[in-house]
Amino acid sequence: MIDFSLADENRLVRESVREFVAAEILPNIRAWDEQGEAHSEVFAKMGELGYLGAPIPEAWGGAGMDYVSLAIPCEELERADTLIQADYAVGYREDRPIRCEPLPAQGFERWPALGGGR
Repeated sequence: MIDFSLADENRLVRESVREFVAAEILPNIRAWDEQGEAHSEVFAKMGELGYLGAPIPEAWGGAGMDYVSLAIPCEELERADTLIQADYAVGYREDRPIRCEPLPAQGFERWPALGGGR
């Protein structure tokens, strides 16, 4: 039988992201949508909290979290706004192939910028 319960670290991530979404996104999302605005400061704040660098190793500027901790912000952001979630998730399409065969020429120098929301 598969155990789908979250580890303590994952539960902490979930609660942190829920609080962030409730405080920073939900009160503003309707106005942002009506104005057709994108707010990069939301991503900068997510970077400060470590959400953007979740699966990137700490040695390369990330949070060093597991992939469950990457999926949790996807779920919580999706509850607030599909476009913000999509912007969040698309940044990790590059992550998987690079980590499978980590060669220095593959751009590790830009990972701290990704993890920091830049």
